[in-house]
Amino acid sequence: MPDLESKFRAMDRVRGPDLWSDIETREPRPMPEGSTARRVAAGAVALVLAAGGAVLVARAFLGGDQAVERRVRPAESPPAPVDPVVDVTLPIRWPSSVVYGEGSIWVAASANDGTGAGTVYRIDPDTAEILAEIEVPSVPGWEVGGGGMEVADGSLWIAGYLDDGDQGALLRIDAATDALADVVPLGGQFAGDVAVDQHGIWVTVFAEPSEELVRLDRATLAIDARASLDVDWAREILAVDGHVWVRATKDTLLGVDPASGDVLEQVVVPGGVTSMTTFQGAIWAATWKASTGNLVARIDPVTGAMELLPSDPLGYLLEAGPSGLWGRWDPGVRGTLGVARFDPVEERVDASVALDRGAQPIAIAVASDSVWVADYEEGVTRVELRPA
Repeated sequence: MPDLESKFRAMDRVRGPDLWSDIETREPRPMPEGSTARRVAAGAVALVLAAGGAVLVARAFLGGDQAVERRVRPAESPPAPVDPVVDVTLPIRWPSSVVYGEGSIWVAASANDGTGAGTVYRIDPDTAEILAEIEVPSVPGWEVGGGGMEVADGSLWIAGYLDDGDQGALLRIDAATDALADVVPLGGQFAGDVAVDQHGIWVTVFAEPSEELVRLDRATLAIDARASLDVDWAREILAVDGHVWVRATKDTLLGVDPASGDVLEQVVVPGGVTSMTTFQGAIWAATWKASTGNLVARIDPVTGAMELLPSDPLGYLLEAGPSGLWGRWDPGVRGTLGVARFDPVEERVDASVALDRGAQPIAIAVASDSVWVADYEEGVTRVELRPA
């Protein structure tokens, strides 16, 4: 892998819509040959989404387009008031993804040795104690935005790739034993993201000539469906109340038939989506508009109806969990970023805290009483949520 510390040093000097402007205009492209180049390319494609632009929402029903921008079902309840306080930073080098589940925070960190290998750290969210360190042949390859991991069925699932065979793979860590239990080859070049629902385990796979969506049986881990997405880039998979959506290219959400994996519909956001998550039965996406600044989009997973809600100064990263919907926060102080919570009832930011100066949050995990933030180069920070 190239010297990423030097390559992305400019990140410390920019913020807001100008973040990493040297690669904002790159178009998504197929991954080049070679595992090292492929992982770097994955990171570059992920960063394309930092670009701002006008927001126009449309929905395509098997070839026909119609504008959709109408009321989405209201949020269920307001979050409990909290006072976020930066607590402790664990010195974990090269974290690429962080997720909450099975009562733990899970952090995947790259070995940064030119392979896809790395370490998964299991952390107690209340004490910040590292409970286990698990060596794995692959961690998620995204360098910004997290993703590529899901906790379900008593397991941590990881989307990655294998040097041995040079293909995508799904890894399973048994949460009861903290041991790598399964490695399932998926073909293609590498796996992008994973989601689990009642229909199966869903994985996006970078392949030629089009990215693929693969579904595995939850009991046997056998592949029981493989469908072409007809796109040359795909990232998050979200499974919400029996509905499956995939973020493809930099501006399109694809609604997928859970029975076959085939694409049924799409929601297009030409301004670009930088992050997606699910919360209270809806899909939430971060975007940006020159005239209004940061926005969050609330999307009904059943109908595709969408609302755009002003969210400044929260934007770019979104993640949800027991304590609410959180994102990256820009307090307007040069060189300083933080995290903030978006109240879906009042439709405003209701809690925020700045991180240490120079911190570059690339991924967020949300627990019951804490928020965990992975820094680009080194460190995973715990933000304690004290009762307000």
